[in-house]
Amino acid sequence: MGFVKKQFLAFYEMHLLGIKCNEFAFPSVLKACTVTKDLVLGKQVHGIVVVTGFDSDEFVANSLVILYAKCRGFGDARRLFDAIPDRSVVSWNALFSCYVHSDMHGEAVSLFHDMVLSGIRPNEFSLSSMINVCTGLEDSVQGRKIHGYLIKLGYDSDPFSANALVDMYAKVGILEDASSVFDEIAKPDIVSWNAIIAGCVLHEYHHRALELFEGNE
Repeated sequence: MGFVKKQFLAFYEMHLLGIKCNEFAFPSVLKACTVTKDLVLGKQVHGIVVVTGFDSDEFVANSLVILYAKCRGFGDARRLFDAIPDRSVVSWNALFSCYVHSDMHGEAVSLFHDMVLSGIRPNEFSLSSMINVCTGLEDSVQGRKIHGYLIKLGYDSDPFSANALVDMYAKVGILEDASSVFDEIAKPDIVSWNAIIAGCVLHEYHHRALELFEGNE
C-alpha cells in the first residue's frame, strides 16, 4: 500500500472515530494527493472538507485549488478559487503559480491583472513569477512594467526576482538591461551567471559570453 493511501486511511479512520480534523490536517493529506496526482482520493478528502465546514478556510481552500490545478482540473480550481471569501495574496499566488507552471501564460496575465485591480498588493513571488510569464511570451513591454512594480514595491533586490529579470532581458535580447540588473546583484549565484551567459550565447555575443564565463571562474 502506498504512502498516500496509508495517510488517507489514517485520516479517514480519524474522521470515522469522530476525531475532529483541523485546518492543518486537511492540507497535509491534500498535499500528498497533489504530489501523487491522485485526484480520486483528493476528491474524497474534498468531500470530507465540505461536510466538516473547512471549505471556507483559506489555507484548506488553497490546498484544494492546487490539487485540482496540478491534476489539470483548471475549471474546478478556478471555481474553488472564486469561492474563497477573503482571498489574500497567498490564494492568488496559489492559482497563479499553477498557471505559470503549466505554461498557461494568458490565464496567468489575466489573473495578475485581476489581482491588482482587486486591490491586492503583489509580493515578490507574484512578481518574479510574472517575469517568468513575460519571458515565456517574449513580452519585454509587459516585463518592463513588472520591473517597475518590483522597484516601486522594493522587491528589485530580491534574488529570485533579480534572476528572473536577468533571464527575461537576456532571452529577449535586451542584453544591456540584463547586464545592468546582473551588475546590481550583490552575490550572483549559478542561476544568475547561467542566465546572463546563456543570453549572450543565444544572441551570438560569444566574446561577451566567454568574458563572463572567465569572470565566473
